[in-house]
Amino acid sequence: MDSVEWETLGMEVAGEAEDGEEALEFALREAVDIVLVDMNMPIMDGLTLMKRLKAERPACRFVIITGHDEFAYAQEAIRLGVKDYILKPVNSGHLQEVLQSVKQELDEQQVQSHYLKQASEQIERNIPLLRQRFCQEWIQGLVDDGNALEQLEFLGLPAGFPAELGIVRWPETASNQTLMKESERQLYLFAIENIVSELLQDTPHQVFREHTELIGICLWDNAPLEMAANIESAVQQYLKITVHCQIEEVPEGPGAMAAAYDACREA
Repeated sequence: MDSVEWETLGMEVAGEAEDGEEALEFALREAVDIVLVDMNMPIMDGLTLMKRLKAERPACRFVIITGHDEFAYAQEAIRLGVKDYILKPVNSGHLQEVLQSVKQELDEQQVQSHYLKQASEQIERNIPLLRQRFCQEWIQGLVDDGNALEQLEFLGLPAGFPAELGIVRWPETASNQTLMKESERQLYLFAIENIVSELLQDTPHQVFREHTELIGICLWDNAPLEMAANIESAVQQYLKITVHCQIEEVPEGPGAMAAAYDACREA
């Protein structure tokens, strides 16, 4: 082992153990990445050590060292996911090549884990936007029913089709369009969405903005009959603007969401 150029490999020896039991305790305590396993260790043999470590630290890599008479055990170890085996007496050059290969595999896995973690965090940050985009596409009939159920689960939305679909329309007058800046108009739209969400806080729902600036509402339980009127009243009271709200039941069958959306728009 002393002839291995550990620094060149970007590794350091964490320690050595006299038997399998000591090796297990040490490897778990120090959270090692690679273990060189002598198959014929006392107290706990190499196979048992690897099985125990694999259960506790699945990412740990093993390189086994064995004599010719232990070759059958080496084959079983490889089936456990061991990277490679080396026959005694150990050739330092061969060992260095094997360790280099294991190091490369670990480095690649670390990079992969980094990118996957980044992607997961990015998805988590964008879940609110993804939910809105999904609802937009659903009401336009761009999502088939089977795929919709999968996306609902992925996005953390209630399972199954909504019971009702609603829209909130803000009929701006020509003078409003002339006098109101786009930033102010968007501010009002977000304020309407917040009011809707507060009034529906006890009902599973998703508020979204569709492409014509209508505010859409997916409701997974039936809202109180007066909910549409309550939304109109609250927006008038707090924002001093007039909106029209329409809520329709989602029918059964293919294209149900698009049908409910059309019913809301035509009401």
